[in-house]
Amino acid sequence: GDGDPHTFVIPFEDKDLEGKLGSPQAQAKGGGDTAEDVAGGLEAVADLPWQCTTRLVFLFADAPGHGKDYHDKSVDDDYPIEHMMRELKSDCKIDFVLCSLNENMKKMTAIMEREFNAAPKTKSGERPQTFRVASLSDVKSFVPTVVESISKAAGFAAPVNI
Repeated sequence: GDGDPHTFVIPFEDKDLEGKLGSPQAQAKGGGDTAEDVAGGLEAVADLPWQCTTRLVFLFADAPGHGKDYHDKSVDDDYPIEHMMRELKSDCKIDFVLCSLNENMKKMTAIMEREFNAAPKTKSGERPQTFRVASLSDVKSFVPTVVESISKAAGFAAPVNI
């Protein structure tokens, strides 16, 4: 959200993307724990002024978000993301790709996918939103997943041969 030190938002209409990404505010900083601020990131995405019909989010994550339900080990805080996944699908009409960097993402991935798919279905005539998982540990499946996600979100089918 606004002023949150864990999120850095570049507005869609900003033309200085390269400059903004090079700024100190855009640099990832560790909070001293394993959990990531997934809830804060999802909230920032939901708050963006989405105007185009193609709405696609790629979340690259090497660790689950804060919350005991997302981890195999003990995490003593809780920032639920379930409602955010439903909102991204039903209210924001966003397609979602979770790019998992390692195996410790399994619990959070299952919860995110379950909640995204539990959101109300799209209205008749609207393109349904999709949730996909792309494993960065398997490049052969990662690239086709990315291409297919972009193609479907943009409303056309593209053959993927890699």
